[in-house]
Amino acid sequence: MKKIISFSAAAVLAVSCIIPAYAEGADSTSMTVQEAVDYALEHSLTIAKCKADVYGKKYEMAQAKINQNQLKDNGYLEVSSIETGLALKGYAYEATKLSYEVAQRSMEDNKKTIEVQVKNDFYTYLDSVSSTELAKQNLESAQTRLASAEMKLKSGAISELDCKNFELSVKSAQNALNSAQRDMEVKLITLKNTMNYPADKELVPVGRLEFEYGELMTAEEAIKKSRSESTYLNIADSLELAKKRWQISSGFYIGTQNEYKSEKATYESAVADFTQNVNNLDLGIRQMYNGLLTLKENVECAEFSLEIQKSNAEAAYLKYEMGLVTANDYRETEQSYIKAQNELQELKLSYITTKLKYDNMLLSAN
Repeated sequence: MKKIISFSAAAVLAVSCIIPAYAEGADSTSMTVQEAVDYALEHSLTIAKCKADVYGKKYEMAQAKINQNQLKDNGYLEVSSIETGLALKGYAYEATKLSYEVAQRSMEDNKKTIEVQVKNDFYTYLDSVSSTELAKQNLESAQTRLASAEMKLKSGAISELDCKNFELSVKSAQNALNSAQRDMEVKLITLKNTMNYPADKELVPVGRLEFEYGELMTAEEAIKKSRSESTYLNIADSLELAKKRWQISSGFYIGTQNEYKSEKATYESAVADFTQNVNNLDLGIRQMYNGLLTLKENVECAEFSLEIQKSNAEAAYLKYEMGLVTANDYRETEQSYIKAQNELQELKLSYITTKLKYDNMLLSAN
């Protein structure tokens, strides 16, 4: 029994069916998309490195606090340098605290990135399965047309040239199937690599794609959501840290000193960076939103066009049967229809994977 996967507002959801997690046969393992995500997170080397980084930053933060307390307890301390002053006033601790928080956010972001990438590759593989099935159907149709043409050739109803055109359709369809099968194999390897799954062990992704547009956040809604995401929090906290350094250093130096002017310029640069980074973040969201709207419109147009191409192909074959067009004319119309099928499928997959990144604020898709 296959699991049906439908694309909804926030992501692609799986309709439940009775399949045990990591269902293993003698030589293979069957996984749903969520099971594939769970496996990837459990076996991710990136996450293992992130955990180590979080632990390291935690110890650095603890040491910075110890250093600050030691400075406070030193009754004979003379603050003769800005670095000592920064450590005493807690700037060094705040800097290590921010590094610790950034490391934690980075780990969560990497988990999200892995989840999105696994889903991306999982759906791309399932799409390649659909493409292969479509190529098989087109080949069967071409073979049926050829069989009919060969019978007509024997009876003298058509010319040998006409029959060869149908032979060419079969060869083209067979080549398309061969290419789709090779592509499917590569897509499976890509999925296994993303999951860190053993290359020598068989993986059977379970599911079938059902396309839906789903609910789409407006750019304004997505921007509002971004204010609670790591990217914005990191740049906002960096500005707060720069502000704290400026407050401490502005009380340490005289306004005419070069050091004062340098610290002031550093803070002003941090303010400019914050504004620029937020503007770029918001622009990236708007660009991705506009891209999704364009993809949606292109899918709708391609669906309409496909219906026309299908009718043209059916009409062209009837005209061929009536002797109104040549076999070559029919073959060219048929190839246009097959091309339209593939283009529509590619557009749908592009919408699915782009929306997946958009919903999760992975703006690298731009």
